[in-house]
Amino acid sequence: GTRYARHLCFHPAGKELAAALKDGTVSVWNLSDRSVKHVLQAGSAALNSVHYSPDGALLAAAGAINAVPVCDAATGKEVK
Repeated sequence: GTRYARHLCFHPAGKELAAALKDGTVSVWNLSDRSVKHVLQAGSAALNSVHYSPDGALLAAAGAINAVPVCDAATGKEVK
């Protein structure tokens, strides 16, 4: 499927870049070595936005019909 980014968000400290993709995933890139740190799945519908919390600890993304649960930005694990 097509994997182009619909929205980008830099980590507040500038160390990561999160991309909300058309395929319903969020890719989190480590900017120091250009590696993919996490890929988070929301479903198959496009995501329209992705955002870090102001302190950079949390990450969330959403689209018109789906969303990535709020995740720990360091681990990619859902916050319950």
